[in-house]
Amino acid sequence: VKVGNKTHLQSAIFSLAMAAFSQLTFTSSIAQRHAAIARGSGNSDLSRSVPATKVATAAGARRQRVTMTATTPGQRSESGNNDLNKVLPLQTELTYLTGSQAKANEGKKLSSDVREDARNGWLSSDLKARKSLKERKMRQRKTKVVCTIGPASSSREALFRLCDAGMNVARLNMSHGDHQSHKQVVDLIKEYNATGRRPDKIALLLDTKGPEVRSGDLATTVYLETGDAFTFTIDPSHKSESDQKMTTVNYDGFVNDVHVDDVLLVDGGLLSMQIVEITETEVRCVVLEGGEFKSRRHLNVQGRTANLPSLTQKDWEDLQFGVDQGVDFFAMSFVHDAKVINEVKAWLRSQGAEISVLPKIESANSVMNLDDILQASDGAMVARGDLGVELP
Repeated sequence: VKVGNKTHLQSAIFSLAMAAFSQLTFTSSIAQRHAAIARGSGNSDLSRSVPATKVATAAGARRQRVTMTATTPGQRSESGNNDLNKVLPLQTELTYLTGSQAKANEGKKLSSDVREDARNGWLSSDLKARKSLKERKMRQRKTKVVCTIGPASSSREALFRLCDAGMNVARLNMSHGDHQSHKQVVDLIKEYNATGRRPDKIALLLDTKGPEVRSGDLATTVYLETGDAFTFTIDPSHKSESDQKMTTVNYDGFVNDVHVDDVLLVDGGLLSMQIVEITETEVRCVVLEGGEFKSRRHLNVQGRTANLPSLTQKDWEDLQFGVDQGVDFFAMSFVHDAKVINEVKAWLRSQGAEISVLPKIESANSVMNLDDILQASDGAMVARGDLGVELP
């Protein structure tokens, strides 16, 4: 997302939110309908709402096409009868396959041709819709689907299902997992791209961990209530596992960056504490908003950005991994100014790598330096969670 200047940031965030909401709502509706097709249910909502031009027969069911425009629930109309598709926000056509309406006395099984389209589900209709839009010279939606791949979705079967369902970008979150687990995902995405099941390539996005301030490990989840005391320490010798009222912080400069009366937000604001005392190694707080406190939680000081380096040693190692694996995008976490973008791009040139660099706008400093950051980058991501914490 390219934003012209700082005054446009709020508008850009609103547009992103609306686009994401529209895409999720729209995709959910499509998924439900194609699930009905795949099950071959003659009583599906699809069968009731989409009239077939002909009835499929057992001798060789033909693919029946009914071109629809995306409308509000309960409102559908065949294209050619109106011009709704020219004014709808999504301006998207859907081609539904209605072979599942075969009459029982003419055969319950669909032809292999129709069944293949039904198995493809979203994919076949999506490609036909895009082709139809191109022929009509109509503007197409620019919203893409980015999926973060984790343990639950990293198997071959799960990844291929995501790709078939319309995923455009696979996101590798370097805050979790290791290079071996991420390489397995990269290899599977490349394998899928090589099959030719889709004309467009599934892209790979590597999201750096960035210079985050995080709490240490706890033996168990701690339940904090309003008024409780809690302490953070930079002393590495402290054993957090044996203390339910104190934990370590991974940033030695933490005691210098904060001040008495600052509000410390834990895990994006799920918990909040007020700083009441600071020593050479400890930051002592009183809980304002209680809740569960778990290990390795992200810490923010409301309205202030930590004086951390923009790139850590781990980030550089992860970027090298991305170059070696041939990813398409780098998402740079906690970018404060354009200097880090220029530094990464210069390094990429020295590596002979063509990878787009996308800074994540998620701190007060990144907003202040937004113009310069956007001029240096290939796009941008607005990280609402951390940005909302620093700029409530």
